[in-house]
Amino acid sequence: MSDVVCSTIDAQRFGAVVTRRLGLRIDEGQVEPLAELLHERMAARGHARAEEYLSFLEGSAGGEEWRQLAAKVSVGETYFYRCRDHFRAFAEVVLPDLARSRRGSRRLRILSVGCASGEEPYTLAMVLGDRPEFADWEVSIHGLDMSHAALSKAKTGVYTAWSMREASVEEQTRWFERSGNEFRISRRLISMVRFEERNVAEPDPGFWHAGAYDVIFCRNLLIYLTPEAMGSLVERFARVLAPDGYLFLGHAETLRGVSHDFALRNTHECFYYQRRDRSDAAPDPIPPAVAASASRPPADGATWCEAITRSNERIAELSGADDSQRGAATASGFAARMAALAAARESFSEDRFDEAMERLDGVGEEPGSTDVDALILRAAVLVFKGAIGEAEAMCHRIHALDDLDAGAHFLEALCAQRRGDTASSVRHARAAAYLDPGFAMPRLHLGVLARRGGDRELAGRELREALALLPREDSGRILLFGGGFNRETLTEMCRNELAALGAHT
Repeated sequence: MSDVVCSTIDAQRFGAVVTRRLGLRIDEGQVEPLAELLHERMAARGHARAEEYLSFLEGSAGGEEWRQLAAKVSVGETYFYRCRDHFRAFAEVVLPDLARSRRGSRRLRILSVGCASGEEPYTLAMVLGDRPEFADWEVSIHGLDMSHAALSKAKTGVYTAWSMREASVEEQTRWFERSGNEFRISRRLISMVRFEERNVAEPDPGFWHAGAYDVIFCRNLLIYLTPEAMGSLVERFARVLAPDGYLFLGHAETLRGVSHDFALRNTHECFYYQRRDRSDAAPDPIPPAVAASASRPPADGATWCEAITRSNERIAELSGADDSQRGAATASGFAARMAALAAARESFSEDRFDEAMERLDGVGEEPGSTDVDALILRAAVLVFKGAIGEAEAMCHRIHALDDLDAGAHFLEALCAQRRGDTASSVRHARAAAYLDPGFAMPRLHLGVLARRGGDRELAGRELREALALLPREDSGRILLFGGGFNRETLTEMCRNELAALGAHT
């Protein structure tokens, strides 16, 4: 249609409509592709003006047009055994654990969210097909996606060699029938999986039943959602997972700052989550707006204590508590807490560790306290004071409150290194780097350990990552976790370590 007219403002409004309906994050750089998609769909539906099409879209509860849009805006890249380490952890940790805990019901229920053309749920079926102990169990695998076209392909069970690129010859032979360039999945696996077209950004209480699933795979979907949609979806995951159920996310996705309902698990060189018992979960939920900004770095020049202050003020604001509820006593207590933290931090920065501990006396030590910020500072003081046993006990206390705190994992990595436990040190440093991809010190730590262990390739990769992150690292965090070194010294340390590898910076 040559007379289709749409402007940048129309494209932005179109993006807002898509965001509200599908929960997808639309960045500024996507305006041009959105304008092209808007133009395409207007022409397809015969709308000459954007106002006509957008009004139709906003008033449409569903139907073919939203199916078309879902197929256009979703990312459907997948293949069998993608990220095999997840499937190894599923086979060797999750399934044995569930075989024990579910032996009474002999029922296993698995949800694959954003399953695209079905490779992920079928791979889960293959893994289960290799476990004879589940042969007489009631096993269901439920795949969800909002793309009608992708699900239509999934239901046929027919794939090309491109989807098989990580499947071994033995796996291809065992689970598929080959005809020319096509691979048809076995009927046994098809019978194990059912697919449903669903927009998971919509709450639909009729679907998200409490305790409905034992395992959820939702990999590489959260990174495309708005913070609000992500927080709401994770909250639903926590509700529909049975106690001690498991959640697998993509390698670049974490629940840091999003939910306290899950404990971090780390095996098979990958991270995944297990739903906490509700009685063990942190008592205070994270408001959606806090979750939306939790992983953002502090503003340039902000100190660690300033960042804490702003965070606490923002949480108080968003929690809905009014001034009459908080009262002057609460405000006074908050001010005293912040003053104590600031004073202890100052002492810590000058290596006066005993004085720092005195200034922290009583802060975060109250029975039932969930003051992680104070406990982190206390643990850091203990680490650099050399009280490793006490520091580890403090880290364990922090993990009990928030297992997703990157700082606590890094401090535990330092403790393990002091004890000579390199494997544990690496494990905690990897957890810290995973939970906070912008955290420079774990990368530096991993690079140094890898160089000492003779893994030059890994050392170079981690050190270069640390070198890239250090200029943007928060100055207060460098003080807290940098071992007494400033930004310039840590940067020079990175360069020296790379030079020792013969690598260019």
